[in-house]
Amino acid sequence: MYAKHLTPSIKFVRHNSTIPTIMSYIKDKGTAIPFASRVLNKEEFDKYELFRNIKLGNYKWLDDHLNKIPLKQEEKMTAISYINGLKEQPYSVPNCFIGYWCTKFGISVMLSSVSMVVPAVAGLGNKSDLIGESIVAGSTLGFVGMNIAGLYGIIYGVKLVISEFKSPYYNYDEMLRICNKNK
Repeated sequence: MYAKHLTPSIKFVRHNSTIPTIMSYIKDKGTAIPFASRVLNKEEFDKYELFRNIKLGNYKWLDDHLNKIPLKQEEKMTAISYINGLKEQPYSVPNCFIGYWCTKFGISVMLSSVSMVVPAVAGLGNKSDLIGESIVAGSTLGFVGMNIAGLYGIIYGVKLVISEFKSPYYNYDEMLRICNKNK
């Protein structure tokens, strides 16, 4: 009689086919993934966090991490070869592209929020127009939300591009020493 008694209990497993496709296309372990903690599962995020911190030259984080969770021999060899690759070519084109795109997106969002709200608030539209009045009524919340999203995009993008330009100056030799010290 009741549908809930007829349908079996189904547990849903997260499956996001976009992230593996993107990661296989990029092929760089240190590529930044916006909102990585939200889109990757625990195991994927742990690997992402390890290689992202290596890419950013966080040798203190690496030392603390390896003291808590030692790498297996295969993981250790992968990390060492990745660090050696970073010493030869520290720049990541995908990270520069993601940083550029996030900055451009943030600027576009902020400009569009201003271009929608300012004419409505200034009374430049037709006052009898219901759409204009609804924009004025909801403009503050939309304006603030869009500007917060835009500002986040700009800050994230600029930080990502700056980290790419700083990457040749990171202490990759110290990270190699830490990885080789790890048992």
